[in-house]
Amino acid sequence: MSGAGGSGGSAAQPAAWGQVQAGMFPNPTPPAPLAYPHQPLPNDSVYYSIDVECVATGTTHNARAVGQISLVDQYERGILNLYVKPAQPVVSYLSPLSGLTEEVLARE
Repeated sequence: MSGAGGSGGSAAQPAAWGQVQAGMFPNPTPPAPLAYPHQPLPNDSVYYSIDVECVATGTTHNARAVGQISLVDQYERGILNLYVKPAQPVVSYLSPLSGLTEEVLARE
């Protein structure tokens, strides 16, 4: 019998963390209704998107701190890119998800 972390998942070998299994969410929550009726936006509207990347500052789900804030426009042009040094010690940079590393935050 091998250790935890297998890809298939079974009683002897649980699924890898973060892997969605069939039937895991039998009753997903439906999307919330819109607060305001849909109205078309003017053609000259400018759109922005904010992306926030976090690092882990502990071992619980909510133990997170902001590590990077980015702003892009509707043409995917970078408008702003800020790196944030967390006040708490970092347990994990969550690099596969965030792209952040100790070196990136240290030099920025």
